[in-house]
Amino acid sequence: MRAAALLALAAALLLGGCGGDPAPADGIPAEHFEEVVRGFNQGVGLMERYQPKQAAAAFERAAELAPGWTPARLNLAIALFNVDDEASRKRAEAELRLVLEREPRQPTALYSLGVLSRHLGRGEEAAALFSRVLEVDPDDADSHYQLGLLALDQDAAAARGHLERALALAPHHESAVYRLVSLLRQAGEPEQARAQLDRFRELKESGAGRTAGLKYGEMGRYAEVLRRSADGAAAAADAAAGAPPAYTDQAATAGLASAVAEAQAFGPGVAAADVDGDLDLDLYLAAAGPDGAGALLRNDDGVFTPYAAGGTGSGGIDGRG
Repeated sequence: MRAAALLALAAALLLGGCGGDPAPADGIPAEHFEEVVRGFNQGVGLMERYQPKQAAAAFERAAELAPGWTPARLNLAIALFNVDDEASRKRAEAELRLVLEREPRQPTALYSLGVLSRHLGRGEEAAALFSRVLEVDPDDADSHYQLGLLALDQDAAAARGHLERALALAPHHESAVYRLVSLLRQAGEPEQARAQLDRFRELKESGAGRTAGLKYGEMGRYAEVLRRSADGAAAAADAAAGAPPAYTDQAATAGLASAVAEAQAFGPGVAAADVDGDLDLDLYLAAAGPDGAGALLRNDDGVFTPYAAGGTGSGGIDGRG
């Protein structure tokens, strides 16, 4: 049980990926590296337990120590939005706009600001923001759904197009099906409306549907806190091109020479965990290659040795040594 818990904890941490936008360690001062990582991970865990106020405090500390690190700013904004009071919403908007000043095509900032703008009744601004998300990610079903909602009263044809596109990308999008039923009825297409209504009931009854709302976890994937700091597609492209892992300098600064060597062998990614709560990082997960392999290292007073899942001997986390 202990070994399984250690593996789960290490695998959940953020320092994965190389390259990407933003890069994993860009903007984190070396002297605050561990504290920033710890606060970031605490915030993620608190958001997963639906405690946005406490999560915002953790992300704010990370953002104060690493003001140029985009993931901390984005997660702070998302947590503040979910606190759901006027002061927090204003602060969330300010944080999102700060990110967009630096990175105008950052999809999480664009989408989250779009959701906030729609919530505040600024429909035109929200539509423009969701459209900008689709310029970056044309296959984002959530942005199509949001644009469909915004067009319902002004342009039924556009609304239908976006909702149908959302369903093509996410067939289990229960809320998109529900909205489409009404549009089909209004368009005088009762058979198609009945078919979509049956689909809606099946999703509802099975519990397999995906609903959309203003509750955290229902606003869309770009309105959820980041759990990793690099864009997966960009990281994969960098790895394929032979780009060096972006975490290397930070890991070396933290004294993880053996972790860097292991990571270079297996692929990009380093994660760290304080297992026993003594504020020292006890466990390091060095990467995970495309086949799922990786090396789990134990920190014994600054000496890093392989840690086997069974607790004895040495080897990679997949048991292949």
